[in-house]
Amino acid sequence: MVKKVHIRKQHLIRLGILAAVVYGLLSVNYIVLTNPEALVALEQIGLFGLFILSVISGFNVVVPIPVSLLYPSFAALGYGPVLIISIISIGMTLGDVVGFILGKTMEDSVLATKQGKKITHLAESYPKYVVGITFLYAMLMPLPNELIVMPLAALGISWKKVLIPVLIGNALFSTMLAFGAIRVGTLFF
Repeated sequence: MVKKVHIRKQHLIRLGILAAVVYGLLSVNYIVLTNPEALVALEQIGLFGLFILSVISGFNVVVPIPVSLLYPSFAALGYGPVLIISIISIGMTLGDVVGFILGKTMEDSVLATKQGKKITHLAESYPKYVVGITFLYAMLMPLPNELIVMPLAALGISWKKVLIPVLIGNALFSTMLAFGAIRVGTLFF
């Protein structure tokens, strides 16, 4: 017997919004790379604008904004890959710090959620692996880090065991996404 898979309408809406955001960011790259006026406008926004976008991207629970997809545009301005990825990673992690602080202050309501219960079970069952799991989640999951950061903060896990793996995971995730954006951009544009 085949089990029916039910996809919630809200998941489809989020997926649609995420697809639109990804397409929009890839389109921005195309516009910037083919239009000198757009390149000048992006240059005015500069690295500070990239940092602000990264902080917003880092704390976005509804629909993740993959700001790393803007890597090709900032590389076209002459910024090096280490600088761009560092700014994106630090900005995203600062956004995650907001989630960590909210997790600490809203402890009871965070742990009462379905996700909070799952993370509580995971952290209590495998306390030695919290750092590794946090790192892998930040590096591999295209979902908001708050889904793991807030419950871990609410459980009283130290910021070092949560935010340092998140920073390193964000750096690797951003690197993979940024260089993937270059590849995808060459395929579609």
